[in-house]
Amino acid sequence: VYLTEYYRSLGYFDARVKHIKRYDESGKWITLVYVISEGSPYKVRNVSIEGNRYYPTEKIQPFLSVLPDSEYRQAKKMTDERFLRDAYGAVGFIFADVVARLELEPESHMVDIVYEIDEGDVYRCSDINIHINGDKSYTKHRVAMNLLGDLRPGEIIDAVEVNNAKRRLGSTSVFETNPANGEPPKILIQPYDEDLLEEVFE
Repeated sequence: VYLTEYYRSLGYFDARVKHIKRYDESGKWITLVYVISEGSPYKVRNVSIEGNRYYPTEKIQPFLSVLPDSEYRQAKKMTDERFLRDAYGAVGFIFADVVARLELEPESHMVDIVYEIDEGDVYRCSDINIHINGDKSYTKHRVAMNLLGDLRPGEIIDAVEVNNAKRRLGSTSVFETNPANGEPPKILIQPYDEDLLEEVFE
């Protein structure tokens, strides 16, 4: 399975991998022989975006790394998915979902890539609740707030800044970051729900 997925990540969508078991005379040892039929690599024919309302296609498509008439690479497709999620997350669409749909044409060995975007809603920060298990230290609360950067009540939530804050919290020596010694710092973002907040922080 791994070899098949590897070939397909490089654009060999028709690749087939089989293995043959060959036993030695004692019957104790096995030699595995992998037989690979690569097929022909696929090239990208068209790249399109669907579901985008906030960003016009002509504004974001020039930043995609997958280009028409290029050889398909899964890594580039995943880079584009991440770029689009970050682009939406940076303006408050923190739950935006981006999935690339592949449409194969085996006869010509071409693939169309369609980035499907579910934008969701723009979210602002209503409250920031800092919960430090077993510790009421004002200093630690203040340190945690400082590490959150520009995340403040009333502001549009920037998903990129949230990820930066997670990295800062994970690299500080103030809080335990070794999973073996306790739960590392984390940031939970969820629609406002009093009952749910009480459940999380009880």
